[in-house]
Amino acid sequence: MGRLISKFFIYESVTPAKAKSHHFKNMIIGAQQAGMGIEPPSPFDIKNKYLEMEYREMEAYVNQQREKWKTYGCTIMSDGWTGPTKLSIINFMVYSKGSTVFLKSVDASNYIKDHKYIYDLLKTVIKEVGKENVVQIVTDNGSAFMKVGKQLMKKYNLYWTPCAAHCIA
Repeated sequence: MGRLISKFFIYESVTPAKAKSHHFKNMIIGAQQAGMGIEPPSPFDIKNKYLEMEYREMEAYVNQQREKWKTYGCTIMSDGWTGPTKLSIINFMVYSKGSTVFLKSVDASNYIKDHKYIYDLLKTVIKEVGKENVVQIVTDNGSAFMKVGKQLMKKYNLYWTPCAAHCIA
């Protein structure tokens, strides 16, 4: 059995570290419990039926987290990344009461990332999260972000904090 599973990892270029995944372990346990004759899902089932189920489950989880934002407040965190192809992505996450939710990514490749652009982006994210729920925003410490942080603190009565990792580097 171990060799058959290993062949899947080897020939499908799945990193062996994925064998530690609880999803992988649950799959093996589920197959054992189902017994002989179990049919694996088709690619169509995976892309449609099961992906839709996962989407609904994740959507319910995020909505559950949104309720925490109303009760405990939240922190919006943003981080930018530019790859070797000059693709520039800005990610937004929301933290509240011990849980972080990935909110969205924005492709900023075709924009000048000045304070006006960043301000409009963060204003949109604050609106999406609910301005009454946002207590803090964490960004990098570039001059445009510092300017935006000060503007947002005045407009929304929240705290802006530079990311500690960016301050150390």
